[in-house]
Amino acid sequence: MDAYTNVLEALHHMKRDLTAHYRSLTERRELGEEFKAKFAKRHTDAFDDVKRLTDIGVLLFSPQAVDLLNAMLKETDEASETGDYFQYIDGSLAAVESCLDQFRDLTRRDLGLPSTQDFRPKTWE
Repeated sequence: MDAYTNVLEALHHMKRDLTAHYRSLTERRELGEEFKAKFAKRHTDAFDDVKRLTDIGVLLFSPQAVDLLNAMLKETDEASETGDYFQYIDGSLAAVESCLDQFRDLTRRDLGLPSTQDFRPKTWE
């Protein structure tokens, strides 16, 4: 379970920081140098965590989870090859958000956890 949690946490950090960058670009506001330095470190650390866990994932995760993580890594690599910073941030954010949503569902399924729908209030008839 820790491995799944570690991936979810890393994806969360990637999404949070990519979202901040995306908003700064779309709202045309500058991020402070301190934030940029923290972003670079956190993003690199989280990305490295996902890569590391994906590499050893065949021992820890379902094949579907490994495929999902590999697809996200490929999409973020492709986004970085565009040469355009906005396209890199936009493409990476889309890949990470999609992966995070799908990985949550796979985590529930793989670990036998209840669906979030199980916690929704029942409607009165």
